[in-house]
Amino acid sequence: MNTRTEVSLTQSRSFGDLISESIEIKTHSDFLAWAQGALQEFLPHELMISAWGDFSLGIIYYDIISPILGARTNIMPEKDMTLFLKRLYTYWISRDRTPSQLLSDRSVIRCRDIQDGQLKNNLQNMNSALLHAIKDVRGGSDSFYVLLSSKADIPPNSRKIFHQLLPYIDATLRQIEYFPDQAPESQPGEARINESVANIQDVMKLSEREVQIMGWVCSGKTNVEIGLILDISSFTVKNHLQRIFKKLDVVNRSQAVAKIRGQVTSL
Repeated sequence: MNTRTEVSLTQSRSFGDLISESIEIKTHSDFLAWAQGALQEFLPHELMISAWGDFSLGIIYYDIISPILGARTNIMPEKDMTLFLKRLYTYWISRDRTPSQLLSDRSVIRCRDIQDGQLKNNLQNMNSALLHAIKDVRGGSDSFYVLLSSKADIPPNSRKIFHQLLPYIDATLRQIEYFPDQAPESQPGEARINESVANIQDVMKLSEREVQIMGWVCSGKTNVEIGLILDISSFTVKNHLQRIFKKLDVVNRSQAVAKIRGQVTSL
């Protein structure tokens, strides 16, 4: 067996061990230990941001995984983080939705209009970023990941490795419960919309199930989340939404929500 083959098999075994360890993770502390331990051999970073939701509607939730003091999900300002993540997501889209690398001299990573001092300080110490996402086509949601590092010399194969490992990273985080104050909540004013959707059922000619689904869509839920709430598949939710779009004479969720809001306002 030559040296190249030995190295390849060693890396393969390490890769398998990394995935096996991820399956056993059940808590946030377990994930942090894994991300700052075994995962560093493949994807060195100091701060990971996991973001999910409907980026087309600007409904974004996020989790920050990092040992850096002050880099915590519950103390980062939501407005600034949403702006920062939307900028990075837009850049990733412009790169044909492929694993992308950014260096600190790119204004998109600096996000100069961030106001919060703590967030700005944390980002200013980061000199490179890896970006990639998983699109849930059936569920209509996005899972976007950002790996930030103070090092500018990212290994050349990092993007390929990120692409290979992201499904396992994403699946691992989906096994972990939200923090008590982190679970998605309705946006201000959405509770009134949810209560009022049923009142316009006859006007919009929606079925009872379609009213339920639109109520949750107005609350910012993804197809996957709505499916779990209503005990139906995300594919079934998608089919209902297609019929709703036809009844409302719209082409997407954003337009549907806007039309519902308009009807509620006129009541």
